[in-house]
Amino acid sequence: EFAGLMRQNLENSLVPYITLAEELQFLETYLRLERTRFNNSFDFEIILDIEEYQDIMVPPMIIQPYLENAIVHGLRKVNRVGKLTLLVKEQDNRVHCIITDNGIGRKQAEKINPTKHKSVAMSNIEARLELVNLDAKMKEFKVEVEDIYEDKKPTGTSVLLCFPNDLH
Repeated sequence: EFAGLMRQNLENSLVPYITLAEELQFLETYLRLERTRFNNSFDFEIILDIEEYQDIMVPPMIIQPYLENAIVHGLRKVNRVGKLTLLVKEQDNRVHCIITDNGIGRKQAEKINPTKHKSVAMSNIEARLELVNLDAKMKEFKVEVEDIYEDKKPTGTSVLLCFPNDLH
């Protein structure tokens, strides 16, 4: 499974866009491997709320780093079974990928592992999105990250990624 994931990653790195179906297959394999790697310390769910998703094109490896951050910085630090959800839906001619976790939240993660520099992975993703925005003829790719609170206590993180659904 790991070898297949690496092969798919190499193939995806050669093209600017892949189908959403291919990306979701890659992400499911990635999440299964990570769950095994971390002794089943979290559960995950991928919810697809798009009817014609086989023809939608997305840039490869944009969603995965956000899933990885949720696992490494949020879910690995909780003392209960974590929950990671990826909801993919279509809204206003855009693909919305909403990643939520019930981890420790960004502020608590920063206290545990304080860093004075921005995540290299997140900086790389932002740079890639800027290039993709240019390539997509000014169609906006957007990322929003929010902390989730219950009773003023951090209970996780939510990431919203938006892509145009008419890429080629």
